[in-house]
Amino acid sequence: MLIGTVTASALVGRGRGTPKKIINKGSIMWQINKSALAAVVLVCSSSSFAQSACDTQRIEAENYVAMSGIQTESTADTGGGLNVGWIDAGDWLSYQVNLPAAGQYEVRYRVASRNGGGVLRLEGNAGQTLYGTMNVPNTGGWQNWQTLSHSVTLAAGEQSIGIGVPSGGFNINWLEFVPLDCSGPIDPPINPPSNCASIVFEAENYDQMSGIRTQTTSDTGGGLNVGWIDAGDWLSYATVNIPSTQVYNFEYRVASPNGGSFNLQGSAGAENFDTATLPNTGGWQNWTTVTGSALLPAGNVNFGISAITGGWNINWFKATPESCDDINPPSTGITAKQAAAAMGKGFNLGQMFESTQHPRTFNAAKSKIDAYYNMGYRNVRIPITWTEAVGGNRLVADANVGAVNRNHSRLAVITQVVDYALSLPGMYVVINAHHEGGLKTNNRWWVLETLWADIADIFKDRDHRLLFEILNEPHLSDANKSPMPPANLRFMTGKAYNKIRAIDAQRIVIIGGNQWFGAGEMANVWPNLNDVGGGSDAYVMATFHHYDPWSFSGDNQGDYADAWTLSNVGNPMDIMQSWANGVGQGMPVYIGEWGVGWGSRYSAMQCNNIRYWYQLFDASYASAKGQPTAVWDDGGWFKIFDHGTNSFNNNLAQCIGGNCAWDGADRFNSGCN
Repeated sequence: MLIGTVTASALVGRGRGTPKKIINKGSIMWQINKSALAAVVLVCSSSSFAQSACDTQRIEAENYVAMSGIQTESTADTGGGLNVGWIDAGDWLSYQVNLPAAGQYEVRYRVASRNGGGVLRLEGNAGQTLYGTMNVPNTGGWQNWQTLSHSVTLAAGEQSIGIGVPSGGFNINWLEFVPLDCSGPIDPPINPPSNCASIVFEAENYDQMSGIRTQTTSDTGGGLNVGWIDAGDWLSYATVNIPSTQVYNFEYRVASPNGGSFNLQGSAGAENFDTATLPNTGGWQNWTTVTGSALLPAGNVNFGISAITGGWNINWFKATPESCDDINPPSTGITAKQAAAAMGKGFNLGQMFESTQHPRTFNAAKSKIDAYYNMGYRNVRIPITWTEAVGGNRLVADANVGAVNRNHSRLAVITQVVDYALSLPGMYVVINAHHEGGLKTNNRWWVLETLWADIADIFKDRDHRLLFEILNEPHLSDANKSPMPPANLRFMTGKAYNKIRAIDAQRIVIIGGNQWFGAGEMANVWPNLNDVGGGSDAYVMATFHHYDPWSFSGDNQGDYADAWTLSNVGNPMDIMQSWANGVGQGMPVYIGEWGVGWGSRYSAMQCNNIRYWYQLFDASYASAKGQPTAVWDDGGWFKIFDHGTNSFNNNLAQCIGGNCAWDGADRFNSGCN
């Protein structure tokens, strides 16, 4: 690694149609660490580092060797940093790549486009060789990101590979080269831990980084710490081997005069294990230890740290198995705590299998699942109506009996959707009984019992990342939507629970309140857990829905310039957590629905006050409390994904990750009127 100092000069932004600028960086890549300084420290690193035959190589789009015409900007994509934009027809970028072996490669492109119509060419030999062409679709906005891929044949060794642009109008964040003919040695992982050993990383012992610097630390043990951390900076570390799927507790040794936050990630940012919110420790060298936890999968894991907000130092971090007794759990079982630690942020397939609003087809569901999954969402809740008619027919033969019609065409589609979602690595799936009005109002406990006996049997061979939510929002069908009597709900839930347990002792079962799934309902309905295992079942999870305040979150509420407070975000989570820590005996909590019904008033989502709610809800509050979430996305008044275009309608999916573009700087902008 070479360190040099140069004088920074401003690069004037290029508007459409103005003269192009060509930059040639030679055979090395220069990264500016602190661009705000007049004289900046630069890190010089070759892109031709050694690779094994099975390694995926990711190249950040802004790390070109040469280019013509483009500019860079801050990205709202997962991991932050920069993306390349202002791409017109005739523009190009060139990269230096070192491929370990000749053969077939899957090349992935992380792209965004407001209009679509873009075309990119993967080229070699200064454009003389064409490897493949990709069409860039309309992704719903300049910062609504999707991953495209194709297979190409590439030679081994160090080479120049470029992106040519026959038709512009898109942004690109990174590209990846994934070997499909994977053979040859794989580098052994570092520090293979025993079942009960902690894994410790000195922060300065990174493999790769962007933006940071190191300095001598005054923390116990001396050595170096990592500092000069800004939003979007990142560090990645060598592979470690996790001996088995297990909840790990994390410790982060940090210092900050202001506080900050970061994500602990895996797979180059594709997996988010933990989000750490850092306090003001009193100074850059006043050290404290912040803790967190997450479910880690068995096998090789590449840890990385991605700064959400900057202004902090880190000396080391450590991962320790939560329990040596659980280090070899049954191969088919995932406890509710393990699932909650892995589910992270998610979404609902709203108004699809409980409504006629959207096509009840596999392709419609797959498009939405893929779009969210590519943005790092790792749970999908699928509302399903079984005993009431949807589109003129029910999934059960008789609403007074509850036996599922196993030959129903809609059940075949639901099964296909569930199986597809479970095929995605790390994806969790929640299915429920939704809008079962007659069952709830008439206290047909025997129908719910039969229904879940059949559902448990139909899906008995599925991975335990499939979760069963017994009964959604159990209000009655009277004019006031009255709450179901608590004793009735406990009784019928217990009957369904027993049928599920008779088939699968380790299937996660989700319980909730007795009206709208409000956080305050749990204490009334569940003064004890006698009907669902008595507190000794590690495969039970609690859920609630967060639309507080409804005067802001609800549909048809007038404008959305409500001056909600941070307590509105956090208090329902704390109420639910209090029950979970008491009666629930540490039961994990899942926020199965939340969101804002902006589409009841606006044709386009341009309100910063709504964006701010989405920015804070998961990234700053729910994840910090260990509560996985599933945003209510019905493709209508609570729309994020548009089924008509099969792309995101707005940037709320980015906002949920904690960072998204606003229209201006004002929270209560004109888009909220």
